[in-house]
Amino acid sequence: MANTYQELRKKINQSRQILGEIEKYLKEGEYLEKDIDKNAYQIEERLKKVEQRLGQIKELEELHENLKNVKEFVEERKKLLEHPKHKLKAYLGAELERRFEEKGWKIEGNLPELRVGVLTLEFLLSQGQVRIWYGPKIELLGRAQLVTDELVNTVIKTYTDLDNASFKEERDFLKLLFEAYSSLMKREGLELGANVSIIYWLREIAWLKQGKDFLTDPRREHFKSYGRTQLSYDLYCLKQREYGQYELRLAVASREQTKTKEDNLWIPTNPRGDGTHFASVYFRQGATT
Repeated sequence: MANTYQELRKKINQSRQILGEIEKYLKEGEYLEKDIDKNAYQIEERLKKVEQRLGQIKELEELHENLKNVKEFVEERKKLLEHPKHKLKAYLGAELERRFEEKGWKIEGNLPELRVGVLTLEFLLSQGQVRIWYGPKIELLGRAQLVTDELVNTVIKTYTDLDNASFKEERDFLKLLFEAYSSLMKREGLELGANVSIIYWLREIAWLKQGKDFLTDPRREHFKSYGRTQLSYDLYCLKQREYGQYELRLAVASREQTKTKEDNLWIPTNPRGDGTHFASVYFRQGATT
């Protein structure tokens, strides 16, 4: 009998906690409805959470019956939100298109995902946030609040940071790429022209980019960061592929290799953000320049 009492008390306590959460989400929804056009997605998120909590206490039939009115209210309010949600999406799409065009950029796609060049914007409308991804959600670069000015400025800054960290002269960058490749070939006892993992190549490039300060005193403040996204972006920007008698070649990753980041690197192939996963790299002899 004690177990029965204990189980019942546990259910009651759980229900009490859940009811408190339901009240909290209803209060938040009521407050957000003061500007329903702006907050439609956030209101919907609160109502969804109310529904979830109602489902958690369905074992108590009597209590569930008493909460029928709440459930009906939630369903009614959710229907009411459809029009404001569509209005908000239409407004955001038009406003962002206008703002990005002013900066010389074109957006593509439909909410909740838009593309601005090689970046993807994932709109978390219920949270009032936007995730900024490199490529088709390949690498998460950051977040921004769902405020058009802040979002546009953050995207522009992301491109500025990528450009500032990129190479200044193609010839110098190609030299670095070839030296990193040659170093790996020597270490592995391979001849020039053999394939090597593109990620191993990235590690070697990052090492060769370190300055004298880091090599003589390898502290964090002396380290020059160079990661996957930057190499991908630099290779996308690189127009020349020949270095001396060698030509840079990339080998496409297999379907299996695309499943793990350690086995591939995604690189854009055009300004719209389309791209390909590559697994290995080699320099082929026989270039004309």
